[in-house]
Amino acid sequence: MAAGFFAALFRYFNPTPSGRKQKTEAIMAAVLTALFAISLGLITGIGGPGQSVGDLYYGSWLAFLASLGVTSSLYSEIKNRDDGGGDMVCSGSSDEDSTMGEVATPYSFMESHSGGSADGGRRIV
Repeated sequence: MAAGFFAALFRYFNPTPSGRKQKTEAIMAAVLTALFAISLGLITGIGGPGQSVGDLYYGSWLAFLASLGVTSSLYSEIKNRDDGGGDMVCSGSSDEDSTMGEVATPYSFMESHSGGSADGGRRIV
């Protein structure tokens, strides 16, 4: 619990870590995920205190899934930064769909094919 507190405190004071700090954070998250996986097996396993479905059972699974999500998010950030894909506009877009400097939104495709707005030219207020 203390490790999670210090990781959150680190991220609060350093919202955009880079390089070694980000890899250290990812390693801490992976270690915490492994610890949550072990505790999940011990707590919710046969004969464990959280064997029956209740608050301890759901809390254990929630903590494990949250730590797994954080770890995968950090891994994706590091992979995108190392690959140089940090400023990707849209993974499914092509050069024909958007121009430089234009941000792709879910409605960009609809606007370009319907005369300027997603509702076919009519403005709904």
